Amino acid sequence: MALIPCAACGLPRSADADTPCPACRWAEPPPLTPQPAPLPTVAVPAPASEAVHPRNRVVAAVLGIAVGAVATLAVQELLHRPTISSPEPEPEVAAAAPVYPRVPSLPVAPPPRPVEPAGGEPIVLPIPVPVPVLLNGGFAVLKIDQPDDLYQVPRLDGGNKMKLVGRVKRLTVGGVEGGSELDATGLEVDGVGVAGPIDGGSTLRLKTSGGNVSIRGGVRGGSLLVLDAPNAFVTLVGSSTGGKMPAAVGGGGRLTAKVKALIVTGPVTGAGTTLDLTFSPGGALRLEAVEDGALVRYRPEHRADPPVRVTQGRVAGGGAVREEAAPR
Repeated sequence: MALIPCAACGLPRSADADTPCPACRWAEPPPLTPQPAPLPTVAVPAPASEAVHPRNRVVAAVLGIAVGAVATLAVQELLHRPTISSPEPEPEVAAAAPVYPRVPSLPVAPPPRPVEPAGGEPIVLPIPVPVPVLLNGGFAVLKIDQPDDLYQVPRLDGGNKMKLVGRVKRLTVGGVEGGSELDATGLEVDGVGVAGPIDGGSTLRLKTSGGNVSIRGGVRGGSLLVLDAPNAFVTLVGSSTGGKMPAAVGGGGRLTAKVKALIVTGPVTGAGTTLDLTFSPGGALRLEAVEDGALVRYRPEHRADPPVRVTQGRVAGGGAVREEAAPR
């Protein structure tokens, strides 16, 4: 009997392929018939001369695990590797915007600023709105929002015009001269003081919801004072010049007013000088002197209102004090 080395263990064994090895009991398997593989993959049949030994199977399993581990590490490295972002396209250069002339906005009062006095509670003081500097014949609208504080407008002259809007506690005006105009009817205010004259063909328009109104310096030189203060007590005092009794309204000056009570300290004098007065219910008028062609007209606001109480003082030189019927 012919002997050949066993393909599995190497010991001599019978050359007959059907006789198993007496040592490892390994017998050469019959040749395999190749099977067609699916379309995606092609299976390569193992040669008939090669047989898979259990030891080779273990080696193949170890190699498979090693290859799987290497593949897993490679995938994790790819996942954690920082991505390189593609460069962003350069932004397009926008066309130059058209240039328009700048128009100044209305000046608005900045917010109040706190002040810390020594040893006391903080006091909040407002920052005043700056009054614009006007050239001769200029015009400005000034917006103010200081409902708890005073606001002062310096003397307006040179034919300039100014309009005030917003809110203040009390308004003080330094005077209106030289054909200038100041309109404060758009301003919510509780009380007004005019410290200087209204002169030189100027115009001052005031409106207040209450409080007191003091006009010091007089209305003269063909100027006009329009006052809408139906709940206010108004005092009109002339300027003292040359030692004479100062005129409260003179030189063709005009006063048109709707008030609660009016006291005129100083004469109302001169041709063309006119006071046109309307009084709220319970109104009162006191005049010191009406002379030299001046005219004072007064009336109650409503026909059902009681008569206006009048103390007219001296009337001379063609002056007149005239009561008129209420318009309604």
